[in-house]
Amino acid sequence: MCSRSQPPGRLDLLLEKLRELSIRAKKHSISRCMSLYHPVLQFFRALVQPEYSAVTDVYVLMFLADTIDFIIIVFGFWAFGKHSAAADITSSLSEDQVPEAFLVMVLIQFDVSLSPCRSLRLSAGTMVIDRALYLRKTVLGKLVFQVILVFGIHFWMFFILPTVTERRFNQNLVAQLWYFVKCVYFGLSAYQIRSGYPTRVLGNFLTKSYNYLNLFLFQGFRLVPFLTELRAVMDWVWTDTTLSLSSWICVEDRYPQPRGRKKKRVVKYGMGGLIVLLLICIVWFPLLFMSLIKSVAGVVNKPLDVSLTITL
Repeated sequence: MCSRSQPPGRLDLLLEKLRELSIRAKKHSISRCMSLYHPVLQFFRALVQPEYSAVTDVYVLMFLADTIDFIIIVFGFWAFGKHSAAADITSSLSEDQVPEAFLVMVLIQFDVSLSPCRSLRLSAGTMVIDRALYLRKTVLGKLVFQVILVFGIHFWMFFILPTVTERRFNQNLVAQLWYFVKCVYFGLSAYQIRSGYPTRVLGNFLTKSYNYLNLFLFQGFRLVPFLTELRAVMDWVWTDTTLSLSSWICVEDRYPQPRGRKKKRVVKYGMGGLIVLLLICIVWFPLLFMSLIKSVAGVVNKPLDVSLTITL
């Protein structure tokens, strides 16, 4: 005799139905994720590897925006701590009362730089990293840095800073001004990512034309302590070169001069003559000073004690 199979029970039918629903839900979730993933992937791929790219260079404008933000932080440092608007940065430094939020922002803006204080830390970092990415011409690195910076700045400005300063963002005019300039930087940075970095990025933009404005600005740039040396070392670190650091500094950008043209006598005797007189005064001023003191006062400064040491 052959046995007949038992018809499936309700529990078996229910389990089979649940398995089918889970498979459908899994397929649907995978298709939804892929529909979101592919456009995002294509977007970032088009940024990093564009089919056509109108290469441009807006690094100078980005640096200018960062410099303005740095100045805003320095002169409006009281807005980044529990201090009044009448507070002075020099007095706060002398009293060891530097706002922590101020120190963070300065060091991020310039080092992630060379500021003694934690909001001047926010400024230094972005400027140094921007210079490194610019010299290496790394669009992908710039994109990652841009995304991190956008989220980090907004989290800092709207959540952490109001907690530290006990002042809401819409009541902090200095922070609003800083944020506005930073948004301009974000726009320029996004445009740089979209356009791509130029192939040749060396050279100081102040030395690319002949006029008195560029001359004075370049001389002012060179007068800032350690700024020229910092730029030269950074360029050497992130540029492929066979030169040693000392040789690189020797060929660092100088203000351009037309070849074969003699210097004017006004420049030679005006600048060179004054330097010669200054050096002569520095060398001979001590003797002249002692001579005048002796002739005017008529008093000889006799030695009172002498010590002699002989060693082998």
